[in-house]
Amino acid sequence: DHTPTLITYMPDEDEWDRGDRYLACVVQIDSIDGLELIAGPMSDRTDLDWNPEPGSCLDRSFAPETVDCGRPHGYQYLGAATVAFDVWPADDTTAFQEACSELLDDFVRKGPAEVDVFATGLFPYAFELGDRTVQCMAFAIEDGLLVDVAGSFGDVWRVIGSGGIAA
Repeated sequence: DHTPTLITYMPDEDEWDRGDRYLACVVQIDSIDGLELIAGPMSDRTDLDWNPEPGSCLDRSFAPETVDCGRPHGYQYLGAATVAFDVWPADDTTAFQEACSELLDDFVRKGPAEVDVFATGLFPYAFELGDRTVQCMAFAIEDGLLVDVAGSFGDVWRVIGSGGIAA
């Protein structure tokens, strides 16, 4: 029922040259009733949590709503993984991908295309505060391109069309 939108305000070139380094990040909440005014931290709002069940499917837009896995989709949520290091890695993409690869073992790796995994949801600031959790997504690639699939990587799935965006 709620769609968060991140809005950032940053200095333009003249402000930057004058030493302004202020960056404001604002989250706008759109609901079916229009814009919603809130007070307090968004982290206190449980109605804004994104907690899909492992195995849930998402389309390529990464809209927060899950889709029926029988319909064409680009990603499948594998679950959360914990990274096991105390210093932000130089190559965070690879380090987080390794953490998610273990979850992929629960899913079928063989099929009409290669299944790979990526992680999202952990950023340096949260890491410095002690968060070590990444959200893991599986996707299929064919000839180096992301392809839509139908079905679940944990069961029966097939490629829907070919080509796509470079993975």
